[in-house]
Amino acid sequence: MLLNFRVSAAVLLASVIYLPALSASAIGPSLWLSETKASDPDFQREQKRLEAVDPANAHELADTLAAIERKWAHRDLATCAVLIATACSRALHRSNSAETYIIARRYALSALARFRATPMQTKLVLAGVLLSDTARLAKTDWTGNRKEDSSWCLAMVRDIRANIDDSFDPKDMPQLNVAAPPGAIGVIPGMDPSGIRDPETRRRYAYAVELNRRKSESYLVQRKLRDFDTSWSKATVQFLTAAYSSPPFDVPELRRLLKGSALSADERKAVLYAVEAKISAASTPAAPKGTGQK
Repeated sequence: MLLNFRVSAAVLLASVIYLPALSASAIGPSLWLSETKASDPDFQREQKRLEAVDPANAHELADTLAAIERKWAHRDLATCAVLIATACSRALHRSNSAETYIIARRYALSALARFRATPMQTKLVLAGVLLSDTARLAKTDWTGNRKEDSSWCLAMVRDIRANIDDSFDPKDMPQLNVAAPPGAIGVIPGMDPSGIRDPETRRRYAYAVELNRRKSESYLVQRKLRDFDTSWSKATVQFLTAAYSSPPFDVPELRRLLKGSALSADERKAVLYAVEAKISAASTPAAPKGTGQK
């Protein structure tokens, strides 16, 4: 028996690996590869090579992923994880092969386990592979995989929410052009501090520019984390609901997973209610034909 449901988390999240880079000094978790790494000619060549991989050819995909690990795992973990995430996500978007899914899932799980310091958005794409299409897994694989995949999805919810700053105010935006320090003369907002002649004014303005840069980076991180939280928590709730309302049923296992999770009380209740309702509906015998009211 094959489980017949699809969650679009991988499609939803795959685009985040192409978002603009933040510098490595960003406040909070690093969400992107640094600009230096993203512009590395070797990295760009690898990206082009991945585009040429035939996702329907499971052997080619496996060989490509193995080559990525051999080349990059000891060289640069963040880059290695991004390349694996890219290869797996693209393969699943272009192929419905069960063999492709199994290979992509194996490498995504390996990357999640090995590269724990991987930037947040890359981990989300890797975890999104697990949610992409469990209809391609045979029943004999399902029970163990369901628990493992669910655990990783819930772990990502925890990681995202642990990095969200509750004091963040989206209305408190960084300045587009930093204003001149109080009392400063001849300072144009947004100018390069090196162009200021007075040493003390230059020092004060450079400090203000640096504070605004950090605020801008922190602001972008917090906004993106909230976007991740909205999309990922929704995808996780959908996945858990579909996964645990499919046989073999195991509501006690689901309850244990939810109990230690970072999902809100309302989210946990919604999952349990939906799962139990679906199981009940599946277990209720259909009424004999001709017994309905006229």
